[in-house]
Amino acid sequence: MSKDFYFSKWKEGLKHLKKLVDADIEHQEARTHDPTLPQAVQRLTSILGQYILIYNELIECFYQNLQVQKTAYYDKVVKAVVSRILELKAELEKIENSRFQFIGHGLIQVHHTTCDIEMTAIPAGPGRPEHLQTELDKILARVKKNENPLLTIAEEDEKPTTVASRLSSFSVSERWGSRVTINIEEPPKVKKVEISEEKRKTQEYAALIMAHEKTRQVTRSMRYSQVKREMWEKELKGLLSPPAKYEVRVRSAELIQKVFRAYFDLKRQRIQNCKRDQLLGINFCDTKNLHTQRIKAEEVFEDRSKLQRDYEKEWLAHRENVKQEFLKNKRAEIRDDFHDQIREWFVEWFESVQFFHDIPKVGSAPIFRGEVPSPYEWLEENKAQAAKNEADSKKNPQDLKFEKKEAKKEKMLQKRAEQMKLKAEALLLKKMMKNPTMHPGYYYPLSKRTDQLMEVIEYYHNSWDFHDKSESLEVKAKYIPRIDEEDAIKEVKLEVLKEADEDMRQELNQLKKALKVDYEANEEEMPVNLLKPIKGEKKQKKVKNELSKQACEMIEILVEQGFIKEYPRKKIEDFIGDANFGGEDLRSQIKPAFPFNFELRAYWWEKCGEVCLGFHRILLVGPKISGKKILVHALASMNDAVLFELDPHKFQGDMLSTEFLKHLVHMLVTCARALQPSVIHIRHVQKLFYAKIPPEEAEMNLPLLKTFLVVKLLKRIKKTDKITVIGTCTDPWLAKAGPLLKQFPEVLLLPDCTYSQVVQLLKEWFVRHQVIPANFNVTSLAYALHGYSFGYLKDVLERFMSAERTVKIAAFGLLPVEVYDFILEDNKESKVDYDQYLKWYTEKTRAGIKEMRHLKDQREFKAAVEKLEEKNQKKMKAKSAPASTTSSYTRLK
Repeated sequence: MSKDFYFSKWKEGLKHLKKLVDADIEHQEARTHDPTLPQAVQRLTSILGQYILIYNELIECFYQNLQVQKTAYYDKVVKAVVSRILELKAELEKIENSRFQFIGHGLIQVHHTTCDIEMTAIPAGPGRPEHLQTELDKILARVKKNENPLLTIAEEDEKPTTVASRLSSFSVSERWGSRVTINIEEPPKVKKVEISEEKRKTQEYAALIMAHEKTRQVTRSMRYSQVKREMWEKELKGLLSPPAKYEVRVRSAELIQKVFRAYFDLKRQRIQNCKRDQLLGINFCDTKNLHTQRIKAEEVFEDRSKLQRDYEKEWLAHRENVKQEFLKNKRAEIRDDFHDQIREWFVEWFESVQFFHDIPKVGSAPIFRGEVPSPYEWLEENKAQAAKNEADSKKNPQDLKFEKKEAKKEKMLQKRAEQMKLKAEALLLKKMMKNPTMHPGYYYPLSKRTDQLMEVIEYYHNSWDFHDKSESLEVKAKYIPRIDEEDAIKEVKLEVLKEADEDMRQELNQLKKALKVDYEANEEEMPVNLLKPIKGEKKQKKVKNELSKQACEMIEILVEQGFIKEYPRKKIEDFIGDANFGGEDLRSQIKPAFPFNFELRAYWWEKCGEVCLGFHRILLVGPKISGKKILVHALASMNDAVLFELDPHKFQGDMLSTEFLKHLVHMLVTCARALQPSVIHIRHVQKLFYAKIPPEEAEMNLPLLKTFLVVKLLKRIKKTDKITVIGTCTDPWLAKAGPLLKQFPEVLLLPDCTYSQVVQLLKEWFVRHQVIPANFNVTSLAYALHGYSFGYLKDVLERFMSAERTVKIAAFGLLPVEVYDFILEDNKESKVDYDQYLKWYTEKTRAGIKEMRHLKDQREFKAAVEKLEEKNQKKMKAKSAPASTTSSYTRLK
């Protein structure tokens, strides 16, 4: 079963993780040194790639886990791995001065490729409460229900009517005059024969098979005749190559056999794995249609998630029952035990120092944990504090104030000196990095996360190894009742401890009164506790998880006006495209290397994980229909966020008033905070920051929209709000870069539509339209279409495959020139000037300027190294010149 499969996979994943962490720590302790930047990057990317491989295994086990008690332990391990991955990415960014990493060469060392490190899932975050989601679904359904009558009326108005119905709608006298009479007869009714659904489907499938077979036969015969004619022409012209030698043909045949056998071995293994996964209910991969396969996989995942939720509800109910039963039977006994222990503590203090220490405000838990000082320690500290207070009382208040100021000033000076020291060290290191004779190289960076990783792994082993050895059903699915009993005892003790604290505080007050009477009777002064009370942990503010009536009304208004959008569920892998396989080589040659879609997906995975951590602002820049909306929908889908969409073109008429925009911003922030996690998508941001407003857009009042939709909206969002604001921009050079980047400091430039991306798009096009001949030249067409935006190519290829053209392709085939000519004749869009985007990015954005400065420093260092080598070579020649002259002179003599 699948639970056995994932149980074993998790155990194997932990073993691999432990081995990798040990190797990571070994590098840190040995302070592994690399003389050059490419070598250091390759070592770090190798470790990073291995962590990502293990993360993909563990996150899959986490989402497929059915043992609900292990979920918290799985979550800790996964998040610890994520923290180490992010730390390694930060180290690479520090030495390469780029947010994007190329991991190809590092993976080759561990026998993997970039396809193995595709991160498609994020750790589970604190999502929206179930009752809020239910309320939101009700509002959306209510708005849809109100819109339905209007939609049906509009649809009826738009229905195409027959000629007879259109003519009969007008009177004959109105159209032809009163003298002419025309009898309009209705067309005879066609009798429809009802057939069963099964028979209709059978007929459709039979017709489809016949059409496919006919197409195959026609294509085969035409291709055969074409090849035969080409061979005849070559033979007649004398261009036909002579047949190869028999030995060469035999070797070629053996090589082809070997390759085909290896291919079919892999294919059989894949089919076997697919059947295994299908039987286990893990995945479906028995169809050529990737969309169908994905839908089935999502259905399997949804069913498993539902089963997991059912098990969790059952477990929580059982746990609560165990807790209540234990509380009912053992409450009085546990309370008496706590009373006795606290009384013993009172006795210890009285016998030692004739004093009773207060029970901390947070409760008596610090007493049992040993956080309260012992009586003799308290006595010494209290005497020291009393002496200090007595000395301070003799001083002038102004002197005390001056001393505090001086102490604060000295502390600030010390802190500033440390900062100046660090700054001087960084400046010295920077100078050394530019000097070839003093360059220190690159040491493997120390980590703050590996210790945490080891602790989490050990914690899991200590908690679950005893149970995992049994490999019972309860360890793999549902829950173990014995663990619930232990947890129930802990929870009940903590709950009863609060009651016991209240009882013992009253008893402590009585003891203090009696002690005071004794001190007065003995004419002695009773000690006073002068030490600061023990502070407990800060209580987190409870977030209101209830929707008020006013908030519900606001949400409904925003849905009706189209500011809250229902979006299609997307994943990061929907942003298709390969990696920049030459990125590492370009950087080693000190040339600019920009990310492709794979690197951008890896970066967007980080952004998806940050949504539930607080407020973020991102600016997406790229050509039209280049995938910006896919990234926005993927980020919202992976976090189950509510999507708010703002478009300047929607604001017209009364919507351009200050009152309306002020109220709209208030509603947006209120609803986004109530429904968090939320994503606010601001489209066409460059229009709000125009350097020069075009005359045709002057009526839009763009400065007013910028003030409210960007400036005031961002100011009202707090740092702790789980709200991400994404601005999308197509022509950034038309906007004022300063104000735009001030509001959106983090800029992400989408890559150009590359050759590999066009090839992948064409292959998917072939899968959807199997009438296209198999010998279609993809390479030449992909090379010719490089430069058009991805979305435009996807749309124009679908428009190219009309019904008439499909029939024509089946009969006469298809040439790449036909597709290319169709795109050239289509005037909707031209090739994108991507160099303009690169120029703006490298000259205006902080990240682009940083990358270019790093390249400049690397080039200067390379020039200095070459100059030093040239100088050393001249010195060597100068030293060797006299010796060679003398020896030759001697030989001549």
